[in-house]
Amino acid sequence: KFLQAAHVGYLTGIGRGLRIGGGLFLSPIGPEGMAIKDQWQWSRSNLFVGLPFYHTGLKLLYPMTDAVSAALMVCNGWNSVVDNNAGKSVAVHITYAIADELTWGLVYFTGVERPDNSPEGSPLRHLLDTHVTFQATKSLALLAHGDGGVELNRFGTSSWIAFALALRLQVFEGLYVAPRIDAFFETKAKNALGKAADIFWPAPYISSQTLSIDWRPEAQVSIRVEYRHDQAGAAMFYKADKPNAKQQDTLTMGMVVGY
Repeated sequence: KFLQAAHVGYLTGIGRGLRIGGGLFLSPIGPEGMAIKDQWQWSRSNLFVGLPFYHTGLKLLYPMTDAVSAALMVCNGWNSVVDNNAGKSVAVHITYAIADELTWGLVYFTGVERPDNSPEGSPLRHLLDTHVTFQATKSLALLAHGDGGVELNRFGTSSWIAFALALRLQVFEGLYVAPRIDAFFETKAKNALGKAADIFWPAPYISSQTLSIDWRPEAQVSIRVEYRHDQAGAAMFYKADKPNAKQQDTLTMGMVVGY
């Protein structure tokens, strides 16, 4: 519960090099990571916050070509070290990458994610995620991320669809500007028996618009100023000591040094 990642692996001599690994590792879902120094913006998109970002389990990784790799994962569900039900979740992940030019990922993830004895029953949840990062020119990079899923539970169909779009422009040596927009829409199942609990948010939608300015006087030093506007379809942001606002504005200034 207190570790970001802890895993072991073994590179076999099978084919082009089958890797077998297990432990606690970051999710293949989405393009964003944990370390601020490696991200275009200081804050994360709502997709990163809402969707799973770590798993505990076993993983097989196989490089099909120099550019394409495939992975199979069996794990304890979403963001779980100890699973909340008796079932296991399964994911298939395909990555296409050309160094410093293009990265594309596709993930299918399925499993029972509700706790045992949940009012929603033990439905399978299906997630499909894709993202692409493209270095269009020497100074311009583009990112697109899309995710959607369904869960057929006791109260009907819960579902969601979400996207994030971002770019990073190098204005001159060491100075970058990176805007981002994202939106996350969720539908909760409801019928005569009742209503399913939220999968992600206590609102039908949440979205944000972000502008980050990143100055790097040295390769591993990042000084940033970021403005972010968030809005939602229900009061889930804080003006005082309770959620009573449908929107918020945030200004962040910070510095991070990493190696």
